[in-house]
Amino acid sequence: MTVDRRTFLKAAGSALAAPIAASLPATVRAQAPVEIVIWQWIPKFSDQVDLFNKSQNRIRVVSAPVTNSADQSLKLRNALAAHSGGPDIAMLEYAHLPALNTVNAFLDISQEVADVRGQFVNGAISQCVVNGKTLGLPLDVAPMIQMYRADILGEWGINPPATWDEFAAAAEKVRSKSNSQYLTNMFLTSAGWTTGMIWQRGARGFEIDGENISINLNGAPSKAFSDYWQRLIDAKLVGTEPDSTADFFMALDSGRYLQIMAGCWFPNYARTNANKSFGKWRVAKMPHLTPQNTLSTAFGGSMFGVFSGTKHPKESLEVIKYMMSNRAPTELYVREQFLTPSTRKLISDPSIRDIEQPMCGNQKVNEVNFAAIEEMTVPYRFSPFEDYVQQVMNDELPQAGKGARTLSQAFGRIQDRVVAYAKDQGFTVRA
Repeated sequence: MTVDRRTFLKAAGSALAAPIAASLPATVRAQAPVEIVIWQWIPKFSDQVDLFNKSQNRIRVVSAPVTNSADQSLKLRNALAAHSGGPDIAMLEYAHLPALNTVNAFLDISQEVADVRGQFVNGAISQCVVNGKTLGLPLDVAPMIQMYRADILGEWGINPPATWDEFAAAAEKVRSKSNSQYLTNMFLTSAGWTTGMIWQRGARGFEIDGENISINLNGAPSKAFSDYWQRLIDAKLVGTEPDSTADFFMALDSGRYLQIMAGCWFPNYARTNANKSFGKWRVAKMPHLTPQNTLSTAFGGSMFGVFSGTKHPKESLEVIKYMMSNRAPTELYVREQFLTPSTRKLISDPSIRDIEQPMCGNQKVNEVNFAAIEEMTVPYRFSPFEDYVQQVMNDELPQAGKGARTLSQAFGRIQDRVVAYAKDQGFTVRA
């Protein structure tokens, strides 16, 4: 969905999200009980809602599930355009926040959350900040990890690869053992996967200065990614089928793919589709470039923000602070929904580190996830039109998987299309 030039220039210039204090009527105060609607896609989120509703009687939270962050982004834009029908609070993936900021979708809560922001790890709270304004509080952190079939790979003497050189060797060994199985399947239809991969190889995202933007989607990091994976594609050592489809999960469960790289949320996401393979998976950190270069990156992660169309900003803020920083609901996110926490207290808590994941044979997966968080030392800056960037990546990269073009050619086309789009939105582009 496009945003007109004036909207982008307004967001890129001085007009930023409105502070909550400026949104409150001088003489009108909300009457209890106030109903607060939350749009989110967390399984069993009703448990957190019940906790809050039972904790007081002034505010009643109602949860309205949405499909995912891309769907959420579209719905929020539509609500803003209609000046009605929106939530009070919205969950959003970090990657989409700069784009939603261009239409002032979230209120600036910088001052109001100053008392709790220190509770969150830097890699999480920093992703809730755009143009110096804190637009939400973090729900989780989503470092990339690898999930692998311990039974089959162990039988074949293949350890989870610690480096990309080891990964290539393991991919070749799997194909030598079975011509119907692959070490992994590339997530070429998920732009967040590719972003995490080029991020590890040195991509740092978009540099933005007012109306000026630097776009380098086909630079050295993308070239290094393309060269590495193109060799594996050409040698038929990896799969390239669309991810998150019924066919993909069937192939994953049947053992066609023995390792998947994704956000640390993936084991719980995949468990509902795991019949034969349930309990046979394990996780490890994503492969590193070298034993010394141990940067880990992210694929996913979300926040909760106060929607700018709300009539109850104070109450919405109270709900968010409870849901994101109170021990009871945040511990539920980890124990019931198997999200990786964003608060320092939970990450340092041995009882949280020791939570067992049934999908992974009751492995204590947070030992891996928390170690990966420590390696997330370099941020990535998403664009103010990330929705479009991801759409283009999801258009072009799968063509390389089909053999219609190379990965390098796909990145060239991505660069050209995104540059043209940015110019059309009124940006001066440095490429």
